[in-house]
Amino acid sequence: MVGAFTLPPEDAQLIASRCSRCQTHTFPRSFTCPDPTCREGKMEDTKLSRRGKLASWTVVHYPPPPPYVPEEPFEPLGIAEVSFPEGIQIVGPLTKIDLSDLKMGMELETVVETYYIDHDGEAVFGWKFRNVEDEG
Repeated sequence: MVGAFTLPPEDAQLIASRCSRCQTHTFPRSFTCPDPTCREGKMEDTKLSRRGKLASWTVVHYPPPPPYVPEEPFEPLGIAEVSFPEGIQIVGPLTKIDLSDLKMGMELETVVETYYIDHDGEAVFGWKFRNVEDEG
């Protein structure tokens, strides 16, 4: 996930690309504009807003495939799709939050946390989304 987000973890922002011509955002970063009618724009790195709105969610009841190393016993993961003000939706895991508290349109923010500990004992970090009301 190198280059997908800024640090420190508590102030993380996702790093996207924005087309200089049509202003379309892509994540992860891209060298070309995803709009097939836009052929002249150059892609520039840009930081997305830290906060967005919950657009959809699901619960994964089985461990993701390798290289993910699940904790035993495996606990289901909440996965959210978040709409950012820049006009892009991004999918990522939720922090440990009570899934019954999720409401469409609620405000979530980007954080960086440990996804798992690999077979070498190293922490693997990535972005997650947490309920803004759970800050602190």
